[in-house]
Amino acid sequence: MSDLKQDERDFAQPLPMPQDGECRDETIISDMRDGINSAVDAEHVPPQSAQSESCGMFTDNNDGSNHAANCECTPFCGTKERKNVLKGKKPPHVARVLKVCYSGLFLALMIVGARLAIPIGALNITLQTLVVMLAGLLLGGTAAAIVMTLYIILGLLGLPVFTSGGGFGYVLMPGFGFLIGFIPMAQVCALGGRGTPSFWRSFAFVCAGILVLYAVALPIYYLISTLYLGKDVPLRTLLVSFFLSTVWIDIIKGIAASAIFVRAQKVLGMRRAIASPSASRDSAGSPRKG
Repeated sequence: MSDLKQDERDFAQPLPMPQDGECRDETIISDMRDGINSAVDAEHVPPQSAQSESCGMFTDNNDGSNHAANCECTPFCGTKERKNVLKGKKPPHVARVLKVCYSGLFLALMIVGARLAIPIGALNITLQTLVVMLAGLLLGGTAAAIVMTLYIILGLLGLPVFTSGGGFGYVLMPGFGFLIGFIPMAQVCALGGRGTPSFWRSFAFVCAGILVLYAVALPIYYLISTLYLGKDVPLRTLLVSFFLSTVWIDIIKGIAASAIFVRAQKVLGMRRAIASPSASRDSAGSPRKG
């Protein structure tokens, strides 16, 4: 029994440090164990500066207590989403949902705007160009172009979303060119919504979008009128009646759209999230301004 107890006491004693020339296996194993533990700790507990930078804040305490307290209140700590939240940006999934909602809103406004027509001579002035401008500025080029494309598809499928109803026969009407022109117009207007909100910047690109609309719509109007309908439409009449006499209305709408865009950016934080001969003559009998 005494020998057994003596062995237990010897086992409990710490191993003596190896001397020069002696076997250093235990020392090597101990160093390896310490190195592994340090590596694991470094992997799971990043340096304080890295933690603070990833969360967009800096701690005052050496132990990082402030950092831990601040990060426990949000699921986005240390991620790109967390940085976006600190900058006032919405998480990606929220932004996508908002963009879909805004797109549906502008699609509905396009349908309503087609019905709010004010006859001026041979033209029907609607609010569609204003909606196209705002869609480009607030939604961005891709989303706004998708909205305009869906609007045209719904009308061609027969839904009464155009001024005079709907149906595939609209492709053979002179005013159909203005509907097609909505797509590039929205994309050009979207360029004015980039960067810091600016009235003059957005207005400049809206005016460029108006010119793009007419550049697309007037040739189509002329070709369908002369080649398909067999009407004699002098170029001078086309420019005076369907451009010069109506473009000033689109410019007024552009001023309104730019002012609304800047205000919406300041109040709602929308992107951005979140015309016609004048701009849209999509009826058969009389050209209609959208």
